[in-house]
Order: sequence, then C-alpha cells, then structure tokens
Amino acid sequence: RGAGSGLRDALSEFFPAAACLPLTVSGLNKSSWVPKKDYDTEQLSHTCLQVPAHTLMVVDETRMGEGQLQDTGCKNLIALQKLVKEQKVPFDFQYYQVDFPTDVPILVTSEAKPLVPVDCLYR
Repeated sequence: RGAGSGLRDALSEFFPAAACLPLTVSGLNKSSWVPKKDYDTEQLSHTCLQVPAHTLMVVDETRMGEGQLQDTGCKNLIALQKLVKEQKVPFDFQYYQVDFPTDVPILVTSEAKPLVPVDCLYR
C-alpha cells in the first residue's frame, strides 16, 4: 500500500468517490490506459482513466522506480498528462482520436519532481 492509497481513503470522506492510480514502470507499460473501440464487438474498452465525474483521482508517483517506458507506457503517461492538464480523456477509434471532457479533481503524490503537470506543489 503506497501513500496514495491512504490519502485516497482519508479524502474519500470529502468526495463522492475516490480512486488511486499507482504509477509504476510496469503498470504504465502493461496495457493501454486510452479507451479503444473494438469494431469486432462494437465495444469501447474500459480503462483506469475513465472514472465518474467528480471522482478524486490520487496519482501515486511514490511507487515509481527505475526502468524503461515502452511505447504503451509513454502513451499512457501522455494520456494521464492530458487528463491532469486539460481535463480530457483521449479515446482511440482506430482511425481517429477524440478527446472527451471530464471533471476529475487530481491529487499527485510524489517524492521528486512530478511526471505529470501540477498547479500547486507542496514540499
């Protein structure tokens, strides 16, 4: 359990819902966080970036260690940065991408300079 989980539990009293997103190299590289349309099943995949509006998302960078981000990891980090900075989640429709607006407050915990842009930094 990282710092983000405990913080999420404490802050869940003040938000309708809360989610913790632990950032690790293996987690970023594992599978896509960008929802993708599967035209064979006519379904959109569900990812960790899709949460209900007003859900507090605690991004826990304290678990991030050394390692190499692969292509999927880089795309996931870019999608997370878009969520934090622009409040948009990119959806991949195979032939084009659409950014859908969202309303998700974000709290980033980090032991170093955050990988995602933040408006306020407390040290």
